[in-house]
Amino acid sequence: MKEILRSVINMPGIQQNSEDMVISAYSRAEAIADGVLVNVTTYARRVGIIFPVAVTRSVWFDILDPDEAAKESCETLMGRLAKLLLTLKGEMLHASGEKLEFSHTVTVDGQSKDFPLYATLLLGDDYEPVITVQFQHED
Repeated sequence: MKEILRSVINMPGIQQNSEDMVISAYSRAEAIADGVLVNVTTYARRVGIIFPVAVTRSVWFDILDPDEAAKESCETLMGRLAKLLLTLKGEMLHASGEKLEFSHTVTVDGQSKDFPLYATLLLGDDYEPVITVQFQHED
């Protein structure tokens, strides 16, 4: 694979500066528009998080959207979102670096279940700080 990359990079007419090496980019705005990320910034600001926040689609459906058993015990999507954002805010107070690993517990099939998550603080499309919450196995 390295040899293929070297041959492409060294082809006549290929620019060698780093800006020209980007082949494709998928912006945060595109990910939100496509439903890959769900923008929860409005709700994050209500709990005191000042940066834009998004969760992955899988976090939204697997953690935040309650199943029937959870709904029967009066859990709601908005309640779960508030709990997640408050947990995130609390974890951020003790964090350092750009990646924060934490666990979040919700009811699934009538049982408490821990989900390993992480939040990243990176630069967004316009070079502003943004937070993304996702499962630890997601890239």
